[in-house]
Amino acid sequence: MLGRFALAVAAGALLSGCALGQRPTVTDRGKPDDRAVEAVLSLLAEAPAVTFTATYTIMPAAVDIGPVTAVVVHDGSAPGGQTRVTIGDVVYIDDGGEQRTCAAGGECVAGYDEARVSNLSVTSAFWGSSAARRLGTDAGRDIAEAVGTEAAIAGQAATCVTLALDGANAGYCALQTGPLARQAGNDVAIELTEFALTVDPAAFG
Repeated sequence: MLGRFALAVAAGALLSGCALGQRPTVTDRGKPDDRAVEAVLSLLAEAPAVTFTATYTIMPAAVDIGPVTAVVVHDGSAPGGQTRVTIGDVVYIDDGGEQRTCAAGGECVAGYDEARVSNLSVTSAFWGSSAARRLGTDAGRDIAEAVGTEAAIAGQAATCVTLALDGANAGYCALQTGPLARQAGNDVAIELTEFALTVDPAAFG
């Protein structure tokens, strides 16, 4: 569960304060040269090619915002890919490169209006590329070697990394199939609750 993961992130910070070692560098590709970080980044990079349906709980740190349910339906086999991401009452649809933002059961506008979910400290791509960018940024700021672990999340195998940052800690997990499984930071926590390697074609209608 997320609570235990958050505790593990905090414990990692205590351990890293006593550890000595070379700080990870940045490779020519712009990604941290750390095996634990690279393992999670490599999995997240595979997410767009996967066909899946996933349900998440998003928990912003802001005390006036409660947990929000998000559902990602992604068909990686479709030409150009098809994605439907529902975050609370906001729906993001990408049909082979044609993007639109909709209110649940309401009108749509062309393009992705990320401002509609910015108060949650996430983007519509939180399940893949957004998590990878955040992990890459955090790994460039860590003060000790990252710690890699394995976990079972929503009944799925996941690879995780914990980073010790200056004054805060961050943790990321990716499923063995690619999509984000868990994220814990000082602004938002994300937890996968359901996952299946199937999609309902009607979701893109």
